[in-house]
Amino acid sequence: MSASCRILSTLLICGLYAVVGHGAWMRHTIDASSAGADGVRIDDANGDGLADIATAWEEGGVVRVYLHPGVARVREPWPQVTVGRVADGEDAVLADLDGDGAMDVLSASEGGTQTLFVHWAPKAPERYLDADAWETQAIPDSVGKTRWMYTLPLYAGSSRCVRIAAGSKNPNGQIGVYAISREPRAVAAWTWHKIHDMGWVMSIAADYGPHGTDLSALIVSNRRTPHVGCFAIAPPTEAQQDWQVSSIAGPEHEWMFLDYVSGPMNASVVCATSDAGPVLHAAGEEPIMLALPPGLGTGKGVARGDFDGDGAFDLVYSCENVGGKMGVILLRNYADPKRNGAQDFIDVSGLEGTKFDRVEVIDLDGDGDPDILTCEEREGLGVIWYENPRK
Repeated sequence: MSASCRILSTLLICGLYAVVGHGAWMRHTIDASSAGADGVRIDDANGDGLADIATAWEEGGVVRVYLHPGVARVREPWPQVTVGRVADGEDAVLADLDGDGAMDVLSASEGGTQTLFVHWAPKAPERYLDADAWETQAIPDSVGKTRWMYTLPLYAGSSRCVRIAAGSKNPNGQIGVYAISREPRAVAAWTWHKIHDMGWVMSIAADYGPHGTDLSALIVSNRRTPHVGCFAIAPPTEAQQDWQVSSIAGPEHEWMFLDYVSGPMNASVVCATSDAGPVLHAAGEEPIMLALPPGLGTGKGVARGDFDGDGAFDLVYSCENVGGKMGVILLRNYADPKRNGAQDFIDVSGLEGTKFDRVEVIDLDGDGDPDILTCEEREGLGVIWYENPRK
């Protein structure tokens, strides 16, 4: 840890916190009817301009899609479809994998299943919520290879998904890419290129460069040996024929989910850690560790957004191993941690919940300010969102 990072951490741990809002935000349940909700990934599945959700339920053995019902009904349980029934589901993400205009789902299983699955959506929009119209296929090359943890569709141009980045955890933990075959539904022809050994890949983000079309790098967090850290992994070029791995952060922490903001002058990664606070890595600057207030679980997910409308980014932080502590909080104006000599925090979740997961910052109720979408895996809260109380 750098000297500046150590000093900042020490100052914050010494109690320079101001609680500017205490008590839970209003929680709304999207679905709590299965067990072990494990992650939320958003995209527009039906073309209505609203955020829909894919989630794998690890203990429940189902993968589901939730369609945003519109702002008038957003506080009610959302319309849903079980797109597949697979064991040990750890991750699910929406993507049109065969180019037919319908958003399919890719899911990743760990445990004893150790398989990547494609859940093919019906092409007819009116059948999207019909579970019988979905078809599940295992990617044969993925079966038994490793415990799959996270996937990310990679695009060429503005729409066509051509590759899948995938990461796993030990045994045989790794990060790599599946190339989708010319006939996408011939999943046996999908080919795997291993990039690097990893111990436990937590998250993968993509930087598509200044024009937003060509993949510039994968941004990856890995929490366990080998190769603990955060990395930028650049794809092959004419001059360099293989993927190039560069370190963003080293093995001094157990790195969890990350949030990445791209840009040639202001690219930055903020990553949760399970053994300390979130760490901000901005291009060309010393890393900043934000220590956390007392009464929290261990770090799990992190995301940025301006929750109070003051023009400065705030940080939402989720935790696991909560056990009667706070599980989701906001750190206000995280990019200026010395503001007024204090780092403000807001209790979002209260004391309900034990194991929260990755978080998304998005305005779900259409009132102009961002809300918090997440899931809780142990106490049965399920797929949930917290309503921003700002008026």
